[in-house]
Amino acid sequence: MASLLSSTSQTLLIALYALFFTLSIVGNITVLVVCIKARTLRNSTMSCFIVSLAVGDLLITCFCMPINLASALTTFWTFGAFACKMVPFVQNVGVASSLMTMSVVALDRYHAVVHPLKTKFYNTMKRAIIVLSVVWLFSICVSLPNAICYSQRTFSMNVTNTTERIEDVTYVSPTKILINVCLWDEEKMHLEAMFWIYLIGLFAQPLTLMSVAYIGIAHSLWIRSPVLDMGPNINPIASEHRLRQKKRIVLMMILVVIFFVVCWLPIMLFNLISLKIGLKLNTKWLTVRHFLQCLSMMSTCVNPIIYTFLHDRFRKSFVAVAKCRSERIAPSVTKSNDTSNRIERRGVERRATIPGVSALQPRPNDHDIIALTKTRRINSNE
Repeated sequence: MASLLSSTSQTLLIALYALFFTLSIVGNITVLVVCIKARTLRNSTMSCFIVSLAVGDLLITCFCMPINLASALTTFWTFGAFACKMVPFVQNVGVASSLMTMSVVALDRYHAVVHPLKTKFYNTMKRAIIVLSVVWLFSICVSLPNAICYSQRTFSMNVTNTTERIEDVTYVSPTKILINVCLWDEEKMHLEAMFWIYLIGLFAQPLTLMSVAYIGIAHSLWIRSPVLDMGPNINPIASEHRLRQKKRIVLMMILVVIFFVVCWLPIMLFNLISLKIGLKLNTKWLTVRHFLQCLSMMSTCVNPIIYTFLHDRFRKSFVAVAKCRSERIAPSVTKSNDTSNRIERRGVERRATIPGVSALQPRPNDHDIIALTKTRRINSNE
């Protein structure tokens, strides 16, 4: 089915979606591998939160990106009733889990910076896993209305051009076709009311919470000078290093939140305005909507880039995992050479421990030692 978008818009959308899809798959899978394989990150609560964000991004990438692009390139819904329910549901789960996880991270960083002594008692892996389980369960529950209310609807449409046959539709007559559209069922739940609930409960409130938390963190790290509050027995160099690490982690998460808002806020405002004023989606506004939706998909690929530049432990762990991988696929000859070198070094060390015998000379056997002992006795008798 031909798209209502121009060929230039279609080409640009294909290029952007392909770029975002590739970066998201490669980046987020790399994040998962590094956080699971690296010893320095495996037992870190921050790594649990990063893994949660990566899983949410991968869900949106795998389930939503391809169908969003295909929807832009076609006019009607051609993916079936199941996809009509699953795509909005999965997308909402991914967005809700990301926002809730970022809120948890903001609170976690707030307690770690402002109340560091209290944090040591409850900031454990077990608690982090429990909190993330609640986050994902909550995200699934609040997204269920999307799976319930979205449904595939079939309408009849008159065709003016009977010479060119339209693909992926059912012809009732030469001048009438049946088209499928994925719509929210207003009889089950009012769409505008549900949209306001999502906008305030899942977007505005978490962002307000994160803003308050990061303002408190910024005041503690940049204004209060926490290094001076650590006591006289603390190494000032080590304290300064820990302070820099905390600042980089906080800056990293603030950037994650900012990029998330920049990517998702435009499409949410566009949908809100469309509902309030009853915007008729002609070719121009439909093009704007598809590009804003494409912008929202960019949020899935920026996090790994931010981690690489601002998370020192993640960057070092990535290098360590990459080196370990390259050593595993190295030729076995290298391993055998290393083994022989270790054996040779051990032999040299053993020979060096024998009194009167140089480490560079071959080690004497038992007969040589006995003969040497007898010679010394004869010489002493003489």
